[in-house]
Amino acid sequence: MRLWAKAAMSPDGSNDIGTMRLLPEHERSSVITAKASKINVPRQQLLEPDPHLALTLGYVAYMRDMIMAINHTQLQRQLYLLGYPQPLPNGATVLVSMLLKDMQAALDRVKELEAQSTQLEREDRTNRATMSKLKTEIHSLRMENNTLRSEVLNCTRELDQVRREQRTQVYEMEKKVDDLRMAQLRMKAECAESQRLFSECQKKLAESVAVADPRGRIARITMSEPLKLSLNHIESFEKKSTVDLVDLSSRRIHALEDEVSYLETKLETMESELRAAQLEVKERDLELMRLNNELEQQVPTAADIPGSRLTDQVNYLHECAEQLERENKEIHEQFTREKDELHKRWVQTENERAQLADNNNNYKQEASGGFERIREIVQRLKNSYPGTRSLADELQNELQRLPHNSSNSLSNNTDDGEMERLRTEHANIKSLYAQTRDQLQELLKAGNADLHYVREQSRESENKLRTDMEQSVAEMNANVEELQSEVDVKDARIKDLEQQLKRRQKALDDSDRQHGEERERLQKRIGKLAEFEVIAQQHDSTLRECQRLVEQHNKVDQSLREALREVSESRSKISRLDHRVSGLTRHLSDHKMLNKQNTSELKSCRRALDAYKRDMETMQQARETAKRDTERLRAELSQLVRLRDAMEMAKDEYKAQLAKSLKENEAHRGLAAHLMAERDALRVQVKAQFHLNQRLEQRLQAVERRDSPSMRISDSTIFNELPSLLADSGRRISGSSSAHSSRSFAQSDPNST
Repeated sequence: MRLWAKAAMSPDGSNDIGTMRLLPEHERSSVITAKASKINVPRQQLLEPDPHLALTLGYVAYMRDMIMAINHTQLQRQLYLLGYPQPLPNGATVLVSMLLKDMQAALDRVKELEAQSTQLEREDRTNRATMSKLKTEIHSLRMENNTLRSEVLNCTRELDQVRREQRTQVYEMEKKVDDLRMAQLRMKAECAESQRLFSECQKKLAESVAVADPRGRIARITMSEPLKLSLNHIESFEKKSTVDLVDLSSRRIHALEDEVSYLETKLETMESELRAAQLEVKERDLELMRLNNELEQQVPTAADIPGSRLTDQVNYLHECAEQLERENKEIHEQFTREKDELHKRWVQTENERAQLADNNNNYKQEASGGFERIREIVQRLKNSYPGTRSLADELQNELQRLPHNSSNSLSNNTDDGEMERLRTEHANIKSLYAQTRDQLQELLKAGNADLHYVREQSRESENKLRTDMEQSVAEMNANVEELQSEVDVKDARIKDLEQQLKRRQKALDDSDRQHGEERERLQKRIGKLAEFEVIAQQHDSTLRECQRLVEQHNKVDQSLREALREVSESRSKISRLDHRVSGLTRHLSDHKMLNKQNTSELKSCRRALDAYKRDMETMQQARETAKRDTERLRAELSQLVRLRDAMEMAKDEYKAQLAKSLKENEAHRGLAAHLMAERDALRVQVKAQFHLNQRLEQRLQAVERRDSPSMRISDSTIFNELPSLLADSGRRISGSSSAHSSRSFAQSDPNST
């Protein structure tokens, strides 16, 4: 045990037992001999086994073999359940377990992707159903819009017809007003002429009375009895019931003058009212001219504004619906493209994983081929040189059971005769071994060239895989940036739509205010029409007063005729005045007829006003229907906004799925980085093993140069050649396997490999 500890000590006093436990048995023996030569310990004494150490190492190897056997049986059972009854090699346990884990993860990922695809298909079906409903609603809205347009056209035609009728009525009213004005002027002239004649007649009567008997009495005639003029009747007597005709006529004349003045004042008031009516008629003419100009220029009026706004709103809704359909189609196409791209990338990763597995299998096959080539070389040496058959057998046995053979050979060959015989045989074999060594070196050079070629291919494949991975990562980043830009564009478009909706809402509010102003204007017009009705009522009252005056005039005419018949001789001039008064009555009757015509015209105006009111009621009903349509359109707009919110939710879910896929890609990147780190660690371990082998070879060469006996030289040369072969094979296997397989290969013995 002390010798083992001394042998494990480094020249500078450090302990290398931990590093020696990691070495195989044949390399450990060469290291022990090298260290023992430095501390001057005999090799035979150094290689004596310690029973305690052998027991511990055997127990550890037994437990390791048991664990590997259990793992191997479990993995073989899993492969059998999966449908792979082929036997599993011992060295491929870790690789097959990792491949099974990767396959299970891939199957889980496939299930998740299938579930996501089913969910997305379900959402697609729901979206298509909603889109079909929206299309039907849009079709119904278009039909309603067409009906509304036809109704609006019919209303405009009716309104044009009503306006034409009103224009003709206004023209007729203007003619009638002009006729009334001319009749009024004639009536004024006749009234002035009659007043002048009446004043002249009054003057003449006064003169005649004054000339006839200025001092005498005025003849008085009784009103109860007629005047009796006969030849027998000599004197005329006066009774108590006598009436002065002059006073009566003067009173009547004064009454008539008062009535004429009253009629003149009435006429002046009627003229003022007529002027006001003419001004209103002029204003109405101006309004009609303005409306005609608007109709000729096709300027949108207040009545046309609701219909035009409804058409604009419906067109805007159609455009929004079409835009939403296009966006939905674009999102669906983008989703299918992303889905296909993810599927392609998943297939590409699976292909790359399979390619890596194939490369690993190729590397393993190349390593096993290297071992087979070594065995073939040994067999070739055995067949080509019969004298070296024993040496080849010994090399094979040394490759398999080097520690046992070395210990048995050193423990059994104790006799001097045997030693001499072995020395002679060894001297004879030495020359042959030199030749075989040269051949083996040539074969090793060829194997090194093959190994260099394999390494170059592996490097090229690794670089190619790295470039492919970088390209895939760059493509993923570019796709993510494109998707982000498209999402930003859609967010900006949604904001623009919201601003447009706000502007449309503001326009609707402005239209409501304009409708309120139009309503106030209509109320003002209705007030003016009410004033016209009041004026018409005043005209009716004046007509009634004129009728009353005519009746009074008729009564006065009757009384005057009676008076003139009674005093025919003395009141001839009064008869003329009566004729004049009768002419005035005729003029008054004409004026009455004109007033009747005016009343008929006022009635027609009232009928037109009633028709206009009915038109206003129809317009109010149309406005209410337009309000209902706007409310329905607002409800549909709210539905579209809810649909947009649902689309935004679907977009958020799509973003979450995209982020999840990006996270999975990042996980794949982390796995690739982890594999690259493990590969670098394996390279570092291989380089360390290579440098350790070089140091061991240098130490063995130094030992060979120091030791002169041929037995030690031959043993050192054998132990010098074998580690180089095993190191080359170990480098091949370690370069192709993963970190875990490299550690298991480094800890395993040559029999297991």
